[in-house]
Amino acid sequence: MHLSLTLLALLLSASSLRAQGCEPIKLATDAQKRGVLRDYISTCYQRHFLSKNKGAVKLIAYQDAEGRPCWLLNTLVDDQYRTAPPAHYARLGNDVILVYQGDSQGNALSAADNVAARVACLRKVLGSRVYHYTEEDPQYTLDTSAPDGPKKIKITHFSGGSSHNDLLIKFNKDGTVTKFKPV
Repeated sequence: MHLSLTLLALLLSASSLRAQGCEPIKLATDAQKRGVLRDYISTCYQRHFLSKNKGAVKLIAYQDAEGRPCWLLNTLVDDQYRTAPPAHYARLGNDVILVYQGDSQGNALSAADNVAARVACLRKVLGSRVYHYTEEDPQYTLDTSAPDGPKKIKITHFSGGSSHNDLLIKFNKDGTVTKFKPV
């Protein structure tokens, strides 16, 4: 009886997340893709782009001009996903991957429908993994180089590590994988 109630609660929870606008997907469906993701995530932990259970991976899946499947990977440690939340996410172990669809250049495509529902859903999925910057509790910094003297500026996003955590993966037709650092 207890097991039945637990399963029912899990099913209701999963269906409520889908109804709210984000849906879990199986992303790394083969050993090669799982390996690529594990290597990337492991490197991000080693280089402290992800640390202390903070952060998520942002993955833009697209096909390049030659028709090759590609992934553009980077990390997020804040809630900047709120401006254009994806409709899908995946998990690899304890790590969360926000999955965006992209154009042939690797730019994330925005889905205009149900933005508030997707944000609410992703907030539940991510929990405390990312820093939340809300209007109720804004963060500020002091810009001392402003032409009119020091000026208080609202911080809207905090990105993890640096641009050095970006990685472009191209899955070649011959089964090999090519990794690039975007410029």
